[in-house]
Amino acid sequence: MIVGAFTLDDNILGPDAYVVLINRWNALSDDEKEATFPRVAPNFIVELRSSSSTYISCHRKMLTWMNAGVEEGLLIDPIGNSRTVRIYTCDTNTNNIIWQDHINPQSVTSQQAKA
Repeated sequence: MIVGAFTLDDNILGPDAYVVLINRWNALSDDEKEATFPRVAPNFIVELRSSSSTYISCHRKMLTWMNAGVEEGLLIDPIGNSRTVRIYTCDTNTNNIIWQDHINPQSVTSQQAKA
């Protein structure tokens, strides 16, 4: 099923790209799966900053995603002289959201996709 947005607590957000693994999706009831905006956080998301968005607003959106249960997220910022990819993850020991910036990367690797 293709979903355009998800319900996260009191927000409805739609990522630019996402993955919901089958075990997370199958944990939903049939009614929840049929909802216009399912109440589930994707396992992995990608957000692409547009020229109409500030970097801080995109960062806040990524924190909202991560606090809702996303396991890994990429914020791609193609604007300006340096292209930045910020990878967000959750430290399972401390439950803190951490991020790492990659400036002008040739490629980045998802830790979530490796698992």
